Amino acid sequence: MKIKWKYALGEILIVIIGISIAFWLNNWKENSANQQQKKQYLENLVLDIQQEINQLEENQKSIHDKLRRIKVIRPFLGVNEGNRDSIARHIFNLARTINFHPENTTHQTLINSRDMKLINDFQLRRNMEEHYAFHKQVLQNYERIHKIHENYLGDFFIHEIDYTNM
Repeated sequence: MKIKWKYALGEILIVIIGISIAFWLNNWKENSANQQQKKQYLENLVLDIQQEINQLEENQKSIHDKLRRIKVIRPFLGVNEGNRDSIARHIFNLARTINFHPENTTHQTLINSRDMKLINDFQLRRNMEEHYAFHKQVLQNYERIHKIHENYLGDFFIHEIDYTNM
């Protein structure tokens, strides 16, 4: 049996070209999916950060309201004059704590799914890490405020307010 080398080489070349095209199409499809996934992650990160901004702006308004209430009740502390109901209402409103719940779901998903590699902009990755590391510091500050509420306002409610006269 005589081997037709030209025909055999042509067949091998066709197979190699076919496999190469299949790999190229597969890589193209995978890259396209990765780009879409990256876009979704970035859009969700923007939404998460916008929700944090909105929450912090609301917290800022609440803090300004607390400062306003403090100015109202300060002259009456330790004095048995004035409208006690109004003063007590202001004091109880001061006792309401302000919370912050960071929106880090998208960031945690990126880390846990090992998809952080999709974010190939080094500066963006660094900024993201700094932002989410800052959450720890912010949460510690909120925890400190909660402890102040527990210690000082709690003692004030227990020892300084005469509930029978209210």
